[in-house]
Amino acid sequence: MVRSSSINPVFTTTVGLCVANAFTGLSGCLMAQAQKSAEINLGSGMVTIALASLLIGTTLLGRGGMLTRALGMVLGAVLFRLVYAVALRLNMPSFMLKLVSAVIVALAIALPYLKGQWPLLRRRLAGSGTGAGKEGG
Repeated sequence: MVRSSSINPVFTTTVGLCVANAFTGLSGCLMAQAQKSAEINLGSGMVTIALASLLIGTTLLGRGGMLTRALGMVLGAVLFRLVYAVALRLNMPSFMLKLVSAVIVALAIALPYLKGQWPLLRRRLAGSGTGAGKEGG
């Protein structure tokens, strides 16, 4: 759409990246100001959370318009943090929290594939169930 309306796509991409990085820097500044300290590892794990949120939201709501994707991202972030809170509530050791994050991301990546394979698996199970009944009778 950008190319067809004779807007330079390279310039538009560059401006978009600049705005996104400016917001990232601003959020880091606000977070450091709110905590009254700054540390090099302050935002570690944010990419994992963003990836998991995006994948979970896409799995649950599917690919749709911009509003659907935004709602999916928010829903994915809420579900990710909910699972994380449950893990903390179950007194999981702190060194296991990265494992919990990795499992959530792995499930979020695997779920669309498994969702696509589910009808095939159901047909196989239904076919083997009826075939075994005929042979046994």
